[in-house]
Amino acid sequence: MNGGNMNMVNGEFHQPWLSIIMPIYNAEKYLRKCLNSILEQTYTNYEVLLIDDGSTDTSSEICQNYSSNDSRFRYIRKENGGSYQSRIYGAERASGTYIAFCDADDYYVSRYAFARLHGEIAKSNCCAMQFGHIKKYNHLSCKSAEVSAPIDVDRNCFLAQEYPKLLCSFWKGSHISTNLWSKVYHRSLISNLPSSESAERLFWGEDQIMNLHLLSTCESFRFIPDPIYCYRQLSGGTNGFSRNAMKDLDIIKKYQLRFWERYQGGSRDLIRNILFSEVAGWFFAYVQQALDNLNEAELITLINETLQYPHFILARNYYLTETEESWDAVDLLRKGDAREYIQKAKEYHDHRSVKDTIIQFLKKIYASI
Repeated sequence: MNGGNMNMVNGEFHQPWLSIIMPIYNAEKYLRKCLNSILEQTYTNYEVLLIDDGSTDTSSEICQNYSSNDSRFRYIRKENGGSYQSRIYGAERASGTYIAFCDADDYYVSRYAFARLHGEIAKSNCCAMQFGHIKKYNHLSCKSAEVSAPIDVDRNCFLAQEYPKLLCSFWKGSHISTNLWSKVYHRSLISNLPSSESAERLFWGEDQIMNLHLLSTCESFRFIPDPIYCYRQLSGGTNGFSRNAMKDLDIIKKYQLRFWERYQGGSRDLIRNILFSEVAGWFFAYVQQALDNLNEAELITLINETLQYPHFILARNYYLTETEESWDAVDLLRKGDAREYIQKAKEYHDHRSVKDTIIQFLKKIYASI
């Protein structure tokens, strides 16, 4: 990580307290609003790293205009490698005492946002902090916060109550979210990240994977309810079908199991059970969804390919050798028969929506918590 970038504040040069890292790819429609929400902040000791990930629209010109007019905005263009790589690339070049990540189609909701972040972190000198946000879709918006009042947790509490949620998709009593943009991180945590050169290209779950890295050595964490950030939801939901969804899930499980092996907190067996239950449950729900998108021959091929992904093999071996747990999704994974998957999915499909099926799975998955 490069240090030494100095900003002019009140006539004097200072190392920035906050580095905002913004991956940008063809974001011309929303980019100015995002950058203006930063430019208008009352707290001014910050830098913004504009990581242009090979944009082909006017995003480059917009970024260069801001950087030429304000030295706190640093424009860096790189070959397209995805937002995960771009965020790490920016983190390696950040100079701030604290680091935050901002998506180019979002924005900060108040001109006092950075001042609030600075003041709240000063109260606890924490390694990382999570804040509330506003979720916006078209003209609709709602506030969201995981806590109703500030909460400080030490390392032991963080490992027991919060970090396990990153190791799987759910953990009872946790307040932490998987989002990067809802947090601020001390620069010491950046050393936990892989290098940008070695970072693989991810299409799903990159926020969760980055938080697994960043927060693996977190000594103290603060939660505040204040809605600092506006997350702009640009689509109506996640119901679209993707042939690569289970491949993406396999990658997420790879990282979760890798960090699970290093995890020093309690409940390791329970966490692993949840991990593999999620593989079984989400795969069955995916097969049900695929019924509307693929013919039977295509679906059989896809099921057989998915069953060969490394962490689907691990999950199947877990159910074959280490537990007698039994419910439809687990039994299907244990058998590994594509035609049985399709037959059972059709039975569910006639009576339940995909959403209802997933909810039913989740109730089973988390019943032991």
